[in-house]
Amino acid sequence: QHGDAAFLETLRALESAGIRTCGTPEDYSCQQVLSADGVKLAFLGWSDRPRQYLEKEPPYNELDRESCCRTISEVRSRVDAVCVSLHWGDEFIGMPANEDRVFARRLIDSGASVVVGHHPHVLREVEAYGNGVIAYSLGNNVCDMLWDARTRETACLVVEITSTGVGSWGLYPGKIGEDYFPTYLSGLARQTFLDELKLRYRRIRRALEVSSYQQLANRALRRHQLLTALHFVRNLPRYDKSVLSDALKHAIGRRIKAFRRNTALSRIGK
Repeated sequence: QHGDAAFLETLRALESAGIRTCGTPEDYSCQQVLSADGVKLAFLGWSDRPRQYLEKEPPYNELDRESCCRTISEVRSRVDAVCVSLHWGDEFIGMPANEDRVFARRLIDSGASVVVGHHPHVLREVEAYGNGVIAYSLGNNVCDMLWDARTRETACLVVEITSTGVGSWGLYPGKIGEDYFPTYLSGLARQTFLDELKLRYRRIRRALEVSSYQQLANRALRRHQLLTALHFVRNLPRYDKSVLSDALKHAIGRRIKAFRRNTALSRIGK
């Protein structure tokens, strides 16, 4: 989101802290393999989002669905399990698009054991499918989006993997506090949260009977944008002038890009 230099700086910072990463071309050489208790795990990552902040070839793996499935199948022949990380999906809506659900299941069919999605900023369902498990989005983790209750919800997915695949898994939800860090729930609080999550999915499915998925996604985005704007206005006195200037430039630039894109699409339509 802040360009090549910031991306590569982040990778170096993680590496210096002893944290391995996936989602770069190094994945394909199977360098991102960990062994534990005799089980070999490979980690692969892709981004399925538009190049919003980069004009040239990005330093991360862009998703091509056909080659992605082929890569998973090839890597799976060399390890016991493949874990796939996907940056994808519409923001702020608590359910994946049907095409994303179909593709995630195809990844499991191609040899993945775990598929974890991120980008929506909100929690989505986790499902067992075939020989694997799919988390369509685990929400935020360490995050400062405190003005929207949905973006303060998070979860940790714990998966037991053996030499034969996924043994068991559990979802441990939590909430992000005023310190921007998550606190995970247990006991009755955990179960109550998970029950509410199921009810939320049912409400979205009922809404899909009268509205399209894209209409619901647009509605969720507008809701979050309104909450963000209200938070920004309430906290104006706290911001440095340079922050306000950058925010204004970003907002204007985004509107100009959207106008140009819509104008180009209308011309194509004619």
